[in-house]
Amino acid sequence: MKKIAFSLLAPIGAVMVVNAGASQAIPVTIYGVDYDLSYSSSTLDGFIGLYGNPPSVFPWFGDAVEADVLATFVNSQFGQTQAYNDPVLGDLNIAPIFAFSGTAFSAWDVDSGALLSNQPFTSTQIFDFAVATRVPDPVPAPLPLFGAAAAFSASRRLRKRMVSKTFSL
Repeated sequence: MKKIAFSLLAPIGAVMVVNAGASQAIPVTIYGVDYDLSYSSSTLDGFIGLYGNPPSVFPWFGDAVEADVLATFVNSQFGQTQAYNDPVLGDLNIAPIFAFSGTAFSAWDVDSGALLSNQPFTSTQIFDFAVATRVPDPVPAPLPLFGAAAAFSASRRLRKRMVSKTFSL
């Protein structure tokens, strides 16, 4: 029994170790849905390959105004910057980007404290992209208790039925 318990707990421990260095998620509400924002380095093509087109981890995709609002709200809270060479402004340090189309993004310029809106990029450039993970809806408090009671009751009935049967060879 101890081996089974350990084998069930081992993957949980591995997940904890892997996520130990992950960035702190920033809670936001987008179109009435709660999300945790974090960032991940990739290309836009990589996100499309993993999450579909448009990527499901970019709920602001297609809405430049929402991308601007989120980039302004989050600004430098991620604590992560990346070099970006703006065609007009030159070399900048920007926060993770909010891609809202296949060719444009919004981001926060950490050095000047200003929003960069509608910045051009190609889908093959590697950036730290802001990504959204949907926060699961909370489960009403008595539901887990009802589930545990139903499972216990079913196991008792099954045990009683097995004990009452006699098996012979």
